[in-house]
Amino acid sequence: MMQDPSHSLDEQKLAIDRLRVEIEKDRLELDKQFFRKYAVSIVAFAVCVAFGIFGLFQVRVASINRSAEITLGHHRATFQLKLDLIKEFSTAFHKAAHTYHSLWLRIEWLNLEMAKAPPKRDQGKIKSWRNESQALRADFLKAEPLEGALFKISAFYALPEIKELCSEFLEEWNSFRQAYDEAVKKSYNDQDQLSKGEVEAIQKEREKIEARLDSLRGRLIILMYKELTQPG
Repeated sequence: MMQDPSHSLDEQKLAIDRLRVEIEKDRLELDKQFFRKYAVSIVAFAVCVAFGIFGLFQVRVASINRSAEITLGHHRATFQLKLDLIKEFSTAFHKAAHTYHSLWLRIEWLNLEMAKAPPKRDQGKIKSWRNESQALRADFLKAEPLEGALFKISAFYALPEIKELCSEFLEEWNSFRQAYDEAVKKSYNDQDQLSKGEVEAIQKEREKIEARLDSLRGRLIILMYKELTQPG
């Protein structure tokens, strides 16, 4: 008796389906076994990776904080240096200006006294003023030179106007000193005495230079404070 072909095909399909189900069960069982076997390792690995990433993040944050601290420290040190230069310049200027003003006065007194006829000259005053001038100059040479403060300001301040003003101030200051040196030479030359009118003319020129120097000083300090208060 022959078997129905369609019945045979149905049985084959059922067998194949059962086989697929068995295979899927086996695969799931293998997955469970694999997970049970390696779950701890996988979790440990994941934890290590997480801690590694967190550690790198901490290192990066610490590096950024350290860099910020260094930058902030540099800004603070630079700010303090610039602020100290304002004080240094002001002190040096007042010391130098006061000394040279006192020196000039004594030279003018000397010249006025020397402009008199020899019998009318007070030799005691002449000697005293010359001694005072030498003492003032010796004391002044011990102090911090004004030029040094100007060079440091020009080096550490960034505004171009400050650098230009430092050069202008230094040029005016050197002219002031040269004019003083010329006056000193003439005050010690008994053969070439200045007249009273010439002494008064020198006095007026000295006052003009002093006024220009004081004006330059004020402008320079204003610009220095301007740079200090600028953001960044």
